[in-house]
Amino acid sequence: SIHKLLLICINLRLNQILRDRGIQYKINGQWVLTARYQNKGYTKSETAHFSHKDGRTGTQLQTVWTESGRLFVHRVVEPTLQTA
Repeated sequence: SIHKLLLICINLRLNQILRDRGIQYKINGQWVLTARYQNKGYTKSETAHFSHKDGRTGTQLQTVWTESGRLFVHRVVEPTLQTA
């Protein structure tokens, strides 16, 4: 649906902004915070379970923003949105 497509585009752009500002980087398929922003309680890692096409199950770590992390991201991204 168009809603899912828009969410994917927004997430991709958000990750680009945070990467370009030196806040996060991607390693082994997971976005993680750079050293400067780690240990501030902005994110946590959770295990996501999924099924392969052949029926096998697998797991992958995902970075999840905490409430303080969401507020931080809002402060970082808001000026970018105002100039867009």
